[in-house]
Amino acid sequence: EDRLTVLVGRQIAEYEDHLVGQVAEFANFPNWPADAQFGLLSMAWAMGPAFAGGGRWPNFRAACANEDWFGAAANCHMVNDWLVKRNAVNRGLFRNAAWSAAPPPSEPAVLFLLVGAVRPTIQRGQVASGAETYVSELQQWLAFLGYPVEETGSFDDATHDAVVAFQRDERFTADGTVDELTWAALGFMVP
Repeated sequence: EDRLTVLVGRQIAEYEDHLVGQVAEFANFPNWPADAQFGLLSMAWAMGPAFAGGGRWPNFRAACANEDWFGAAANCHMVNDWLVKRNAVNRGLFRNAAWSAAPPPSEPAVLFLLVGAVRPTIQRGQVASGAETYVSELQQWLAFLGYPVEETGSFDDATHDAVVAFQRDERFTADGTVDELTWAALGFMVP
């Protein structure tokens, strides 16, 4: 292994030890879905492993203790403007954990998040060859998250309206175009 991989691995292990040992709500961390583990470590990487100690982040900690991954997603917002993308990815990670835990449950050790994947920008009216798969997956995620849309494989008006509603809820530009940030918040793919 190269030196950087060893150093990063060591740092992550230290963060995990601190989070599990110091915050009671994270005690079951080793058994969480991989995406939830990654989301918590991402937050610790950005803010330091003591970020949730001393009574801070009570709603987030409670959601994690109950393995309420939607609640964790709703309460994992870090305030700094430069963390917009990381916040979107973290919410996506916790949503993936919810997807992973939904019946039938998936293998918890498998990370749902696709890292380094190609994410096409898609929008209303798009039915080009190959886009149907992405539109269908988008529709599945939106429906899972409670947005009223049917899986048709066509980016129709209902899909556009669901994307706009999702973007508004995420406080993004609500233009109905599924771009890098929207994909990340859905938990589907990140750069």
